[in-house]
Amino acid sequence: MESIATKNILETMIFYHYFLTLPLPLIYLINLLTLQMQKNYATINKRIWYSMPLIFLLLSISFFGGLCVWAMEHFYFKFSIILMLLVFCILTGSEIYRIKRLKEDRISETSMKKYISLCKKLYSVNFILIIGLILGALL
Repeated sequence: MESIATKNILETMIFYHYFLTLPLPLIYLINLLTLQMQKNYATINKRIWYSMPLIFLLLSISFFGGLCVWAMEHFYFKFSIILMLLVFCILTGSEIYRIKRLKEDRISETSMKKYISLCKKLYSVNFILIIGLILGALL
């Protein structure tokens, strides 16, 4: 049986986990707006490149915060935890894939157009996934 202090600590850790995950959709939305508004490829890459470390930082904070919460719950598997892990893997993998594609596609204008359309798709999917996960967790 858990004590009241342990329950309070767990609730506080869950609050911080949600709180530190909330900026992620905002970053994805800013990147989507940058892709829509800017026409110069160098400006687009520079602005998206500046947000990349922030995305990785927030994803790692969310991962380790979630891992701590999960450890407090004795690594009990629930559907929501598996879903969070899956979304984390998709978000991290898509960002790594985007960076890899940028290194290959910055050679010509046609490949940059394909890269920009790929980024729009990736950031749209990432935005929908993280918003759905946050709203599902709050309900």
